[in-house]
Amino acid sequence: MREVEDPRPARERVAAGLGLGLLGDPRREVLEPGEIEWIEIPAGPFSFEPNRGQFEIPYDYRVSRYPVTNSQFGKFREARGDHDWKDHGAPFNLPNHPVVGLSWHAAVAFAEWLTELLRSEGTMASNEEVRLPSEPE
Repeated sequence: MREVEDPRPARERVAAGLGLGLLGDPRREVLEPGEIEWIEIPAGPFSFEPNRGQFEIPYDYRVSRYPVTNSQFGKFREARGDHDWKDHGAPFNLPNHPVVGLSWHAAVAFAEWLTELLRSEGTMASNEEVRLPSEPE
């Protein structure tokens, strides 16, 4: 299924997201870790830049429609008992804003935690996992 690109300029989309964040964004897919909306990516060729050639990705995979948000990452921190988190101030601290300031290790730990959460909820099979994408992905 081909996605329809939002015709509004990026500034308008950012302003709408900030407004939703300030007013209380109702979209569970950007607030709840168990509600992440996934996009199916079929196996096949992938081109980097013209000078880097083409790669074959031999498997289907999924990516999150939206970046991980402060709300989703906050649920991970709460589950771990981590209350020592640097506040980057507005708008970076809005619940629906993409989380910023993560280390690679924190991102991997979140992915491992999310895998276990989704498996426990029955929405992910035991042979599936959430992980950071590879460079071609």
